[in-house]
Amino acid sequence: YPVLAGHHEVEVEAGGVFAAIGIDVEPGLPHTLRTLYDGVVVVLSGATIQLEVNATDLDGNDFGTDVIWFTPTDSVDIANGTREGSYLLRGLRTGNHLLRFTSGLAEGEVFVTVEQGEPVQVELQIVDIAIRTGYQIDVEVRLYDFGGNRLSSNPEMVLLTSGAGTFVHDDGDHWRLHLDRSGEQQRVEVEYGTVGGEIFIDVEADPLY
Repeated sequence: YPVLAGHHEVEVEAGGVFAAIGIDVEPGLPHTLRTLYDGVVVVLSGATIQLEVNATDLDGNDFGTDVIWFTPTDSVDIANGTREGSYLLRGLRTGNHLLRFTSGLAEGEVFVTVEQGEPVQVELQIVDIAIRTGYQIDVEVRLYDFGGNRLSSNPEMVLLTSGAGTFVHDDGDHWRLHLDRSGEQQRVEVEYGTVGGEIFIDVEADPLY
């Protein structure tokens, strides 16, 4: 009855004649599952870490094994690694997530905390209806990381430009654009570090301005 997984040499003797054979013993079915990671897994949105899953059979053999994952929607993205039981985990939505995994009748779980990542997208939002010369309109700068999490912007890193007028920081992610030039499809551009975005606005001429 094989117990210890691995390659074993078995020697036999009969009538003074000795012979040896090699036996490869494979691990049994997973009885328990666990990750080779102490505590809660912490990953930034958009960042990738390696996660190892090991199984133990009824004889105590410990080995890496592939599993089926059950994850909350948009919590993380999981891809296969380079060996059995090896996975690449990428953070998506921020928060604390409980990930479950199974292999046969064995089950396991791991807690993952996804934190905000680096900005990968910047958008401009203008909700004002009256866009004409002489007016000031609100321009909101919206930053997002890889998982679509909204980030707060640092005003010192925001660069806003437009031929329609000049910008002044208001509060938080909001800026005021003073309109002094009319025209259709005027570009409003934003740069934040390595990411950028743009929108186009139509500015009406106010005869009183």
